[in-house]
Amino acid sequence: AAQLIRDLLPFAVVGSERNVVVDGKAVRGRRTRWGMINVENEAHCEFVALRNFLTRTHLQELIENTASVHYETFRTKQLLALKEASAGPK
Repeated sequence: AAQLIRDLLPFAVVGSERNVVVDGKAVRGRRTRWGMINVENEAHCEFVALRNFLTRTHLQELIENTASVHYETFRTKQLLALKEASAGPK
């Protein structure tokens, strides 16, 4: 499994927040002038491999990093904004 992931590096990933209809079925994808890219189709991009790699092999690390870095950064900004708002104009 690890060698399979190494062989895919660097990942060719296409992302989309929209669903498009392909053959009567709604799939997450993107239309381009060259055709339709289905994000879930491994023949189109490596999104599924990257998602599986992150969630199956590095999930705990992802959770810890999110908590320690991203949440703490968000929390600090929110607390500073509250402090500035409560200080008011001088």
